[in-house]
Amino acid sequence: MKRILIVDDDPEIVGSLAMLLAEKYEVGLASDGLTALQRMKSGDYDIILLDLLMPGLDGAGLLRELSTRSDTIPVILLSAARDLEVRARDLKISHYIAKPFHIDALEAQIERLIGPAPRQVRP
Repeated sequence: MKRILIVDDDPEIVGSLAMLLAEKYEVGLASDGLTALQRMKSGDYDIILLDLLMPGLDGAGLLRELSTRSDTIPVILLSAARDLEVRARDLKISHYIAKPFHIDALEAQIERLIGPAPRQVRP
């Protein structure tokens, strides 16, 4: 099963995304960049869903840290920042979705980046 790391400090967004995506993916959660780095040490993730504005190590800081690593993990920025397109371009991130967003749009981007989730076989 493909693994997604959701990095966001808003418990409602994290909870909703985790509930919706857990049907198709294994989901890890982090409320800031430092926690995300710890989660990444304990397991490989196929993609990161990343908020920009968080306390402590924010999304931009986490991206800077990830850029020093040899492994590359696709990232989708999820943010309510008014200048999201400019910030994404400055951070060299080509995949972003403005909050609020529709889950179908997010799932489509996830599938474009890491492929479709395996189909569930029902008895």
